[in-house]
Amino acid sequence: MATHKKKCTECGSEKIVLLEQKGTTFPWKDYPGVVLKKSLKLRQCADCGDIITNLKEAETLENLLIETINEQVALFIETILKREKVSQVDLSQKLGVSPVYLTEVKKGRKQPSYQIFNLIKILALNAKAYELSSKEYDFTAIKS
Repeated sequence: MATHKKKCTECGSEKIVLLEQKGTTFPWKDYPGVVLKKSLKLRQCADCGDIITNLKEAETLENLLIETINEQVALFIETILKREKVSQVDLSQKLGVSPVYLTEVKKGRKQPSYQIFNLIKILALNAKAYELSSKEYDFTAIKS
């Protein structure tokens, strides 16, 4: 009975190794890169770096990337709400999304688009950004 060695579909190499992927950046939907925060071992080509997965592994990877996004966005939202002392309704208006949608995102039932994720991240990591995003802010004071 002939045994077939696994080959990389990208480069044809037979140098396939099982590597820990925690800390690796993966594209997901419209996100150009999500850093995997959980432990996951996947087969990878030692020559070209291509990840080799089966359907179950791909589903596990996707679920872990979603968990990573959900944890980060929930933390960002909580940071904004506490620091700015605003309600979720106020924050949803600032973001241009419905309060129901923001609740779904905060609870991890929906994942925000990459653009909304980045806006929430910027508002969470930079208190001045929250002030600048206010309708009442006097933009004529900005010098170019």
